[in-house]
Amino acid sequence: VLVTESYLTDISNAIRSKNGDSTKYKPSEMAAAIKNIKTQDNTAVNSIIDRTISGDYTNNEATSVGKYAFTFCFNLKTVTMTNATDINSNAFYDCTGLISANFPNVKTVSSSAFNSSGLTSITFNNLVKLGSNSDYSGVFENTPMTSISIPSTIKTIGLYAFSYSSIKTIIVNRKKDAISGAPWGATGATVNWTGTT
Repeated sequence: VLVTESYLTDISNAIRSKNGDSTKYKPSEMAAAIKNIKTQDNTAVNSIIDRTISGDYTNNEATSVGKYAFTFCFNLKTVTMTNATDINSNAFYDCTGLISANFPNVKTVSSSAFNSSGLTSITFNNLVKLGSNSDYSGVFENTPMTSISIPSTIKTIGLYAFSYSSIKTIIVNRKKDAISGAPWGATGATVNWTGTT
């Protein structure tokens, strides 16, 4: 696996943030620096890392949900992330216990973000882009969710955004056919256009 400079920079920034210092870490120093992170109440963080997180999770600080961030967190039930603006691919993959999620400020959701999760409902208030035309994976593949509401902020929905999902009703708060490609891979789904723009 290749580790890019940007990943190393992200790790260094995370260490500095936790320790409240400005130290520049060499890659060989990072493991020790992580072990020496000042004691904080990292119960939730640690439970995400070791995949034991359970129940309801709220985070009002994170601005992004990284790739594989919650993958295999089987006992996670609900998620609310008030300041996250993007959700990367496989972020909640195989979170089989996850039933609902609330992302009021998320603008971009990548393909495969919720695949094989237990998701039955999700709330977006400021969504701009859902999935990608260049990715054949859906966003909600193999989830039990049967309906979804898309806010008026939406600009792009990937051609396969709802492929291999159980979604049968898609409510889009835009005027009819404002977003091309409907029903975006959701075989047999009904698209209800409820907006005026």
